[in-house]
Amino acid sequence: MANHATAGSITVPSFRATPRDGGQGRIRRVRLYSNLTTGGGTKTMILRFWSAAPTYTSGDNVAYALATGAASHLGTITVVTVQVADGIYCQGAPTVGLDINYKFSATQLIYWDIEATTGFTPISGQTFTLVPEIHVD
Repeated sequence: MANHATAGSITVPSFRATPRDGGQGRIRRVRLYSNLTTGGGTKTMILRFWSAAPTYTSGDNVAYALATGAASHLGTITVVTVQVADGIYCQGAPTVGLDINYKFSATQLIYWDIEATTGFTPISGQTFTLVPEIHVD
């Protein structure tokens, strides 16, 4: 799922996960929320995390295909959504290992995206909110 139909126009979401002076940390778990009010239950999604924004070979609503990103990939988290009347939610931990570890400068961002691996039909104007649970050393 992307925020634009054209690959070159996709803006990859990000968050800052280091103290002001830089350092290392771990993503232990994430929660993901969306405003989809129907049809979003029991959908499997893969969340991927990078130290630099990846690029894609295609835009939204087609097969997930990366153009670049291998060297900056940090880890993945697989989640299964739960549908309630006012949206969907899910939570998950790293797919491999206990944490997604990183060491960054003070201005470094962590980039992330979502791949829906089961049939999923987004709505116009759908939003996703990621809440990472981070331990900073």
